[in-house]
Amino acid sequence: GTGTVTASAAGLSKTANVTVTVDPVLTLTPTTVSLKAGETRQFTAEAYDENGISATVSWAASGGIGTINSNGQFTAGTSAGTGTVTASAVGLSRTANITVTVDPVLTLTPTTASVHAGGTQEFTATAIDENGNPATVAWTTSGGIGTVNANGIFTAGSAAGTGTVTASAVGLTRTANVTVTVDPVLTLTPTTANLQAGQIQLFSATAYDENGNSA
Repeated sequence: GTGTVTASAAGLSKTANVTVTVDPVLTLTPTTVSLKAGETRQFTAEAYDENGISATVSWAASGGIGTINSNGQFTAGTSAGTGTVTASAVGLSRTANITVTVDPVLTLTPTTASVHAGGTQEFTATAIDENGNPATVAWTTSGGIGTVNANGIFTAGSAAGTGTVTASAVGLTRTANVTVTVDPVLTLTPTTANLQAGQIQLFSATAYDENGNSA
């Protein structure tokens, strides 16, 4: 602020003008933020110059994680990452650390497969965590139709049937329906017969289709 100092004596007075200044001040809240892609967050900054007068704040965002407007409202981008929001005024700057996360992603291809007994089928899964980083996928199979290894390669068993191959990662699961087929089978007994005229011979045939079903 401003004021005066006055000295008085012998019927006289002398006055000095005095200005009191303070250190400039800049505050920023919040200073740490975690947002989902596309979300917004309001930042608040207060700036006072050396005379204690409120000053205008300028805003900037770095790291390619989003944008901030002149009112301090930050909008997260579509990609995961880390960066900063900086408020600047009165020769000072204050910085907030920001983390942008995304929804985890897990994809699986193919989602249906027909595999002949003893054959193989490669499944491909892609997993991305909330920070945008690739994640390890775990594989399982059900239905007793075969096995799947850590690389997503399914090996069909020897019997026909249906089941699933499941990929799991980042708290998500994706499932493919798998059908195992076999060669059709037809047996006939007996395969030779010698009969006298008028005799009867019973023949028996058994047939199974590619799905192991009696035909």
